[in-house]
Amino acid sequence: NVIIDRALTLQGASRATTFITSAGGTTVAINADNVTIDGFTISNGGQHGTGIYAVDRSNLTITNNTVTNIGNSGDDIRGQGIVVISSGAAVDSVTITDNLINDIHSGMRTATSVSANGIAIGWSNGDYDITNLLVQRNTISNITADDSAWTDTTKGQGANGIFINHAGPSAVGRTVDARILDNNISDLHGLWAHAIGLEGNTPGAVVSGNTIDNPVSYTHLRAHETVLDLVC
Repeated sequence: NVIIDRALTLQGASRATTFITSAGGTTVAINADNVTIDGFTISNGGQHGTGIYAVDRSNLTITNNTVTNIGNSGDDIRGQGIVVISSGAAVDSVTITDNLINDIHSGMRTATSVSANGIAIGWSNGDYDITNLLVQRNTISNITADDSAWTDTTKGQGANGIFINHAGPSAVGRTVDARILDNNISDLHGLWAHAIGLEGNTPGAVVSGNTIDNPVSYTHLRAHETVLDLVC
């Protein structure tokens, strides 16, 4: 597991030849501003966790990477490809481009939420803004989550390609002027499936030029190419 705690460029020779593989958890954690990650294949052996994860960090560039084999179908297992969160501070200037994100899997929820996400921005609360977000030319495929019906003890979960879920009715944070452009998203399977989901307060968002194929929802109600909730 790699922890980046200072401004730097982590440069691989290419994603075909340079690998960062952990045994679970977060494979690459970004704990500093002004970080670039370029040219790696990143995985965690199909265990619970995330490929690349950053909280309250700005001026990030994540480009030309493959993020793959994260998570599995076990209970309370979550797989996430790239996650950028604003929790205790504003986040500015995040560029996620030209990445391949595939084989991201989550299982049934029995205790904690375990939706599978290719790229996830923000979370369901937060009082700070995310600004200057660009998600472009990424190829996202084979994102799966458990498709079981919700009961008192077990719950299937969602499969999301690109998911912006920052703040909501109880918080004032926004994702402002996000650009979701020219991404290729395919083969999402879950209790619900969102190829591109804008949830929370997302004023000025532009979603354009994306190619979407085969989002499969086992509720038969929530398979969406694009979901725009609240303000967008």
